[in-house]
Amino acid sequence: ADLARTGELLVHRPGRRAVLRVDGGFAKVLRRGRGAGVAAAGATGQALAAAAGLAAPRVIEADDPDVVLLETLPGRPLHDLTGDPGWETAWTTWAGAWTRFQALPHTGLSLPTHTWADEAEVLRDWAGKAAPLLAGTTWPERIRAVADRLAAVGGVRLVPTHRDLHDKQLLWDGRTLGVLDLDTACLAPAALDPANLAVHADLRAAQSVWTEEEADVVVARAREVADRAGVDDAQWELARLATVARLVAVYAFRPRWRDPVLTWAEPHT
Repeated sequence: ADLARTGELLVHRPGRRAVLRVDGGFAKVLRRGRGAGVAAAGATGQALAAAAGLAAPRVIEADDPDVVLLETLPGRPLHDLTGDPGWETAWTTWAGAWTRFQALPHTGLSLPTHTWADEAEVLRDWAGKAAPLLAGTTWPERIRAVADRLAAVGGVRLVPTHRDLHDKQLLWDGRTLGVLDLDTACLAPAALDPANLAVHADLRAAQSVWTEEEADVVVARAREVADRAGVDDAQWELARLATVARLVAVYAFRPRWRDPVLTWAEPHT
């Protein structure tokens, strides 16, 4: 708790969590009493990552019910790797590792499930929260319409899944790929992670963070992972739409990007 009070704030999600850089690692400051659960989930996620050949932060300390201390991983976020000659290698490495990750046996692991119906509830929650900021647009209704489509789908095979996989969650040191925030690990439709990553890549190009060519590499690798997991075009499209809808709601809370993201999302839905 003392470390959390003196660390450098990196991420803040009001009412949910904050992430701080502290001596010896990173501290996640959570809602009251959630520390033990997040630590246990993170340890399960780390075991899955290691089995797939990925690095993941080790839980150093979780004595405080509200704070979890994690070790630092080497490398740079793939988000920041634009222009690096290792771009193709890093993303090819990711594709191989994530194919293994999704194929891991998970019997006996305490992983929660996250179905398309659960993802629909996530979208409905975001639609409600973002509605005041999206007033005057059709987006709250459009987000709920995507949620309705998700909720109508059943019988999809579930695989080990990060559930919040994007370019800022992946670290590359030139040899090893690391993945962060695996306390969200679950069993979910195989399209969810790669489609989430592919849509983020398209957005990075629209934001001029990456070149179109760099984004195309990421989208191609993500679709390869999905294809290897047996994801058909309909499932891919559904997962892609869900991510676009969620990002519209998320970026509604970021004034700089609200209107550019709405413009980007329009032809994607």
